[in-house]
Amino acid sequence: MCPGLVVCCLIRVKDLGAFQLGTAEDWIATFTQALRSYLPAPQYIITYAPLAPWFMKDRWPGGGWLKGVDEAVGELIDWYNIQFYNQEDTRYDTCETLPHKSDGWFPGTSLFEIADNGVPLDKLIIGKAPGEVQ
Repeated sequence: MCPGLVVCCLIRVKDLGAFQLGTAEDWIATFTQALRSYLPAPQYIITYAPLAPWFMKDRWPGGGWLKGVDEAVGELIDWYNIQFYNQEDTRYDTCETLPHKSDGWFPGTSLFEIADNGVPLDKLIIGKAPGEVQ
């Protein structure tokens, strides 16, 4: 390893069915533990790109990202690149709905609502496509 070199590993999870069934969270937690054992901090950064709706409280059978992932292994993850796009009618497209109060199908999933539910704000990165793309 070169002194001062930091390597980042970004994991993008897109298995909607596994979250609906409640099986994704345990897999992600186990994978994260194994990955961190091979990629120790601070020289390696582990980050995920979860969908914003996965941070809904009490919605997902396996606890979703809040209970099933962040509470279980959040200390092993450096930050979350949250996907605030392609979310049906919850568009996160105003200065109110993206940072302060989400609308539509996925309440409680704006940036500050996620932080209010226990995820440190300094671990949350906004992922949003520019322009009309949703």
